[in-house]
Amino acid sequence: METSTYIKHTKTSPKKLRLVAKSIKKMPVRHALDTLSLSRTRASKILYKSILSALDTFLSSSKEEMSMVQFKLLTIEEGSRLKRFRSGSKGNAKPYRRKMSHIKIILTTQTQN
Repeated sequence: METSTYIKHTKTSPKKLRLVAKSIKKMPVRHALDTLSLSRTRASKILYKSILSALDTFLSSSKEEMSMVQFKLLTIEEGSRLKRFRSGSKGNAKPYRRKMSHIKIILTTQTQN
């Protein structure tokens, strides 16, 4: 059985989230949550909450144990951008963009051989 969770408009750039997601993608979900809880970055806290949400929906819809759950897919996609500006010299505007991300998580049960 598998469940999917899609978290939209996370106010962190995709590059920062992908850096953390790359390190936990191959881990079991329980071990990934332990690793993220010890990390100090803001991206790890966002991923921790989103994985916990995905795990809660998975465990509520099926009667599997937490130790049997693994990632099938964990991707970070680019979201929309907020266009902002700061004032510059001589009345000019210096534009910049605030990037947002979408997190897609698909959890499945571990196959036993």
